[in-house]
Parts: sequence; structure tokens; C-alpha cells
Amino acid sequence: MNYVLQKNKKKSKSAQSQIVETLLLVLIVIAVVTIVSTFAINFVKKQLDKGNCFDLNGQVEIKNNPEYTCYDEDTDEMRVQVWIGEKRDVIDAIKIEVGGADSKIYNIPGGSDYVGFGGGSTDLPAANTERTYVLSNLPSTDHENMELRVYAVIDNDGEEEICDNFEPVNYITVCPST
Repeated sequence: MNYVLQKNKKKSKSAQSQIVETLLLVLIVIAVVTIVSTFAINFVKKQLDKGNCFDLNGQVEIKNNPEYTCYDEDTDEMRVQVWIGEKRDVIDAIKIEVGGADSKIYNIPGGSDYVGFGGGSTDLPAANTERTYVLSNLPSTDHENMELRVYAVIDNDGEEEICDNFEPVNYITVCPST
């Protein structure tokens, strides 16, 4: 009988150690998942909090108004009217690309070879407004084959990120005579 009791005690201890092992493994897995998810959630939140180019879709446009987006044959300059939407606070600058066979990029603000139309400001437009820039030293005088593109520039953790170009303007008229 003693033999049977000793054998049952060994089975009981063996069964208890397996349960303890299983519980310890489950606790370790829960701890690892908690730690990893904490870091992953913080990383995703940081990425979502900063501005990104996807948010700026449709927020920067060249207005194709023939009076304000046009080629001035008399001065060999290009007028470009740029509109910025409600997400203006995310945008640090814009780049206007004038292209054809050759192309040139104008950095606004801070670049050269441009002025504000009619002596106006060269700053970025406020939210939901537009501003016209007069670009000089064009890469070409063939306005019929030029294309205009505008790019939003945002700060991405201290690095400049240039957002993909938005709808280009392919047809540029001659400015009306003044």
C-alpha cells in the first residue's frame, strides 16, 4: 500500500509541475506581447501625429486662372497662382516646377527668381487663400509646351519631405495685355 501512495505522490507532483510550467509560459508570453505592443502603439501614434503627404492631397493647387496663371510675353515671366487649403499649418514651403524640355524649380519662400504679383507678398498663402508669384529666368520661353507642378514641403522629424506633385497645369495661356 505504501508503494501505491508513493507512486500517486510522484504523479501528483509531476502533474503540478506541468501546470506551473504552462502558467509560467503563458505569463511570459503575455509579458512579451505587452512590451512589444507598448512600443508598437507608441511608434504608430508618433507616425500618425506628424503631418504626412497623404493628408495634403488636394490641399495645394495651381489655379488655372488665365489672368493669374499665364506667360507674360513682354517680360518673359510666368505668373503662377497657388492655392493652399485648410491644412496650411502643416506646410512649411512649396516648390513650383516649370518644365518643358528643361525644367526649373522655384523654392517658396526663400528661393530666388520670383516676386509677388503686383508687388505683393512672397510668403505662402494663408489657409484657404491663394497668392500669385511672378517667376523669372524661365528654363524656356516655349510656354505652349511648358507644364507647371506644385509640391508641398513638410517637416518630417527635422528632415524636409517633398510631397508628390499634384495635378499639373499643362496648358498655359499668354497673359492678357495690361
